Amino acid sequence: MSDATSPTILAWYGTSTTASKASFRRWTIVALAFAILYFGNGFYRNKTADLWAHPDQAIPVKVLQSMHARSDLDTDWAKADLPEYFRVCRYNFSGYLIAAYAIIRFNQPDAFTDDLRLNVELRRISRVFSTLTLLLVFLLLATKRGIPAGVACALAVASVPQLLQDANYARPEALSTFCFTLCFAICLLRPMTTVRRSIALTAVALLSGFLASIKITYAVTALFLIPIVVDQWSHSRDHGVRITTLGLIIALATVGLMVGFVIGAPATLLDPAGYLDGLQALQRQYAVGHPPHGRIEAGMFSQGAAIAGYYLAALGALPLLLHLAGYVGKGLNSAKYAYLAILIITLGGFLLQKVFFERNFSLLLPSFVIIAIVGLDNLVQWLGRWLPKPIWSSWPQAVLSAFLLLFCWSSAFLVTRDLAAFFDRRPYLAMRESREAFSGEVMIRIGATSLSRLSFADVHAKRYPKGETCALYSVSTFNDDWSSRFLRDLPARFRIVDTIASTFSGIPVSTLHTYHSPTDYLFIDASQCEEDE
Repeated sequence: MSDATSPTILAWYGTSTTASKASFRRWTIVALAFAILYFGNGFYRNKTADLWAHPDQAIPVKVLQSMHARSDLDTDWAKADLPEYFRVCRYNFSGYLIAAYAIIRFNQPDAFTDDLRLNVELRRISRVFSTLTLLLVFLLLATKRGIPAGVACALAVASVPQLLQDANYARPEALSTFCFTLCFAICLLRPMTTVRRSIALTAVALLSGFLASIKITYAVTALFLIPIVVDQWSHSRDHGVRITTLGLIIALATVGLMVGFVIGAPATLLDPAGYLDGLQALQRQYAVGHPPHGRIEAGMFSQGAAIAGYYLAALGALPLLLHLAGYVGKGLNSAKYAYLAILIITLGGFLLQKVFFERNFSLLLPSFVIIAIVGLDNLVQWLGRWLPKPIWSSWPQAVLSAFLLLFCWSSAFLVTRDLAAFFDRRPYLAMRESREAFSGEVMIRIGATSLSRLSFADVHAKRYPKGETCALYSVSTFNDDWSSRFLRDLPARFRIVDTIASTFSGIPVSTLHTYHSPTDYLFIDASQCEEDE
């Protein structure tokens, strides 16, 4: 059964045949599209950016300022006012930097002269593309599986914690995620004429090349070209025509990929050696690990455990089961198998690394959710086959579908709810003041004369304080191996007196901890504080 005529509650608007109902459906989609734009713009609005700094936000700010000062499109980090450990990465994020430069130069050209204003504009770009991704997934499933499916998909995507993070950072993930999801959506377009198929192939090739200019690992997006090529092949009857058409398609795709890459990284044409040097520098960083985002004993098994542990805690196992159910049946045509290949290749590539940043999988998540919502639709449809039709009416289907969505996405909903507080000024300030006040209360309780905060460099090197006075020591940990080792090997003279738990203490090491909410351990040198206990 085709997507557009699915009988389940997730497609109950789509079964209308009368002109009035079809018109109502179209206007409902338009109204909900505007509602999603309004919701996304508000939900993704960062109200705490002036209170904390993302460690990578200097990269796009300084590179764009150097481009503006020279009036060129050279995205080389080595030419920007950045620390050496950033400068060696050279052309990383290039496509994102080109796009951001073009948007800001058109919209707010004066922002290049001020770091804070430029950062605001960069975060605005992330918010816009994250909101457009919500709109895209809604429109895709609203037209493919019905309006309720579109709404469910938009809500599910909005509930993914790392996509909320991406929307609030001056980084390329929001743009990359939108472009990747757009490629997936283009592959789902059916039926296609030969002309439309050529346009779709060109668009996917250009987007794939552009994504590769942002991060070379995104080049795998080009696998979305395969379903379009297969579709063209299946519509050609004459063998000679097939071969000729296939050759033309391959040539068109190759040119599209190259042009897309050049659009995103034009300066690499004149400096291919610099581009390769940057890739090698990035690989060296990933090869040796990036504490705390890795394991002391690195390997494929430990890397797999880190990736699985994060997603099982942040999303839960049930969305994965729904995603697998989405591959059953003809829904979403062969594009879903191209996505599966991309997912497997990406996962396999990062299993070979020694560091895990969840953002490396961000661009895959909206498409993952789309397939999972189709899996939910399939599940409801299968249940309907076992129940009598008088019982299995629209309202029971609606109630069950809503329940399954909330139940299966409960972990993601809860984590995102907690994360949203870190981008909302009032609760963020309250949390920060509460942590500071608690440390002060502990100082008074134990009679400490000072508060000394240890850095992660101290944790990594296992540098313990000398403990010459009765001081309260605070160390931030991130559910990582190095922090666990530091606490496990804490010399006997030290005693942990209290803990300020992370909001995300149940989640393995991730940027939720390092950027937002670590667990702080408060300890003393008992030999120095005995009289005050």
